[in-house]
Amino acid sequence: MISLECRKCGNRQKASADSIIEGMQCGRCSTHLRLDDGSAGVIYDSVSTLHYEYCPKCKNEVACEPEDPRPMIICPECDRVFVHTKKNKLSVRKSDWDNEAILRAIEKDAPTGENPTTATINSYDTREIRALKLLGVYGAEQVPELDMPLIQSIFDKADKELIRLYPNYPLLPDETRLKLCLALARTPQLNKFYFGGQCDEAELKDMLSPQLEGKHVYENLCRKLPRSGFLIVRAYVKEFTKVIYEIDIDEKRLNYITFMVFCAGMDEKIKAKGFFAYYSDNDLVRPTSDLSAKGRKFFYEKENELNHCIRKTCAKCGLGTNHKVNVSMIIMIIAAVVIVSVVALYVIFFMK
Repeated sequence: MISLECRKCGNRQKASADSIIEGMQCGRCSTHLRLDDGSAGVIYDSVSTLHYEYCPKCKNEVACEPEDPRPMIICPECDRVFVHTKKNKLSVRKSDWDNEAILRAIEKDAPTGENPTTATINSYDTREIRALKLLGVYGAEQVPELDMPLIQSIFDKADKELIRLYPNYPLLPDETRLKLCLALARTPQLNKFYFGGQCDEAELKDMLSPQLEGKHVYENLCRKLPRSGFLIVRAYVKEFTKVIYEIDIDEKRLNYITFMVFCAGMDEKIKAKGFFAYYSDNDLVRPTSDLSAKGRKFFYEKENELNHCIRKTCAKCGLGTNHKVNVSMIIMIIAAVVIVSVVALYVIFFMK
């Protein structure tokens, strides 16, 4: 037996020497294959290093190189991705998320009911095998030692592909980036970015946009923000959080809130370089360094569209919530003390 490659679709299949001489049909595209007309490509003899894997989905025989470093194979017949059983070790760079965070994200967003994109899940499957099957990867149970390294490699490659496509993707919070990577990893696009191809932004819009807080956020992911304008808005946000919440905000949250100001179209409200306080009444800006501490706080507590936008985003980042809880608790304690005091005085008065 020797192996024959179809020049039209690249499918490889085993055949006897007699059948190749007489001509045979390609098992994938049905092209009539012959040696003399060039329809048959490279022939691998019986001492070839090729071995064959069977697709767990359609049982098609796929020729593979044992030394191929990739841990997964794309079936040319059904286009499903499955694990290369000859691999028992995978050295990859880990993603920005730990194993538990990724597994929780996959499980939380698991499709309900029967889904044609996922492999059949059995009751005895490990958590890692179930996760790979939910991503649409077949044959994970055959090489269990690859499961978690393979999941990490998928998310690492998805993360890098989104960085390539979207200039402002790194500004998003870690949990939002993880959601986008998961959305990308469980689609047919996995067949592209994992195997060295490149995704097209236009193909991803409908899939990624629902994972974000509205279409304006997605549009700004693709937008190249002006550096000088970004730094001005960033300075405003930094001063805002320092005055209102009395903290020096960390870089990740600072960049994200700044990005959300651009998404809301509020960057135009901060007009002059180095000026951070905005008067919505007369459309003027002035540096808060010119003001007293009380005056600075007045600027940022003032009700206007810009400050409302920042406060809203800060709340999503966990800023200000503790302050509100503490105030509520103080009010409740004071109220309780007052009630107890009134009751005590009432009892003492009537006891006499």
